[in-house]
Amino acid sequence: MLQTYQERSEAITFRAAQAARLENPEISLSFEDVFGTGEFGGTRSAETTIEMAQRLPLFGKRDKRREAVLAERARLEAALEEARLVLFRETARAFTAALYAQRKVRLYEELFRLSRRLVEVAEAKFFAGKIPETERIRAEIVASRTETALANAREELKEALSRLARLWNGPPPKGVSGDLLRRGALPDWSVAEDHPRLRRYRAEMERLRREIELARAEALPDVTVSAGVRWYNESDEQAYVFGLSLPLPLWNRNQDRIAALRKEITASKLDLRTESLNLKRELIRVKSALTRTLREIENLEGKLLPRAEEIYRRNLEAYRFGKAEFLRVLDAQRTLFELYLARLEAYRRYHELRAEALYLTARLGKNFL
Repeated sequence: MLQTYQERSEAITFRAAQAARLENPEISLSFEDVFGTGEFGGTRSAETTIEMAQRLPLFGKRDKRREAVLAERARLEAALEEARLVLFRETARAFTAALYAQRKVRLYEELFRLSRRLVEVAEAKFFAGKIPETERIRAEIVASRTETALANAREELKEALSRLARLWNGPPPKGVSGDLLRRGALPDWSVAEDHPRLRRYRAEMERLRREIELARAEALPDVTVSAGVRWYNESDEQAYVFGLSLPLPLWNRNQDRIAALRKEITASKLDLRTESLNLKRELIRVKSALTRTLREIENLEGKLLPRAEEIYRRNLEAYRFGKAEFLRVLDAQRTLFELYLARLEAYRRYHELRAEALYLTARLGKNFL
């Protein structure tokens, strides 16, 4: 992608150099007073003229053409910067998804280990005659379902790693390294006025202004100078000829082109205003969603998870000593797992929203996770 912008930048350089070049000179050959009547019959009285003409652009037209072409570079640079921001956002999202899937696999692996321990405990108690066979079967069913969910989570991880690898067009990594349960610094919530999405419109307006300056200059006439030599067949003599021509700007003074360019500037101003409002609205939406997500994370980590962990630990211990029913253990385990998964999903949303916030404020986050 970056190579594409480099090629386009070099193309602008060549186009600017071409715009500043002089037009090629013209050479003309003419025969006069030939194939007429009387003494002008045939070519005896012919006058042969070879003449070279060169058009000379005035009023700085060559520089204005070059500047009008070079003005496109600012828009290209803004587009390149926006492409970098988009690439960072998409990479951050893909990396977050891969890290989330990886943590999810570990969570299911831990749940599967706990389920297998419950199966072992249930089998020991069943053979000791302390519980009915239905409880042992129920424990095996829960372990089997967890094993299936673990296999699905591993497939989800493979897909997430493949999506991440497609961003750099390489082989999928075996895993990713990062701390999903870490909160990174949030950007300044004011919309960057120099955001590339806004700079593109400003650059376009500047280019149009350059085009107007060029159109005004091109409305003024250029001078064409010519010089040559003329041969007279009848007297076998020669003479030099010089010429100067200047078009009269009577009908076409580029007035319609200038008017059209002014309308395009007005349209770009309106687009700039609309894009600025869109950025602010998107940032408000992201900020609100981040606030809700952070509140959810704080509630999970500060209140719900510690309580669920304590309840599960107590029920599991009581079940081992025959003081609690198996259903209570399963219910506590399911509740704890759902809260762990909810925390992972909350952090996934948090990092995705943070990546969007960094994009909207034109910031490239370092050490994102």
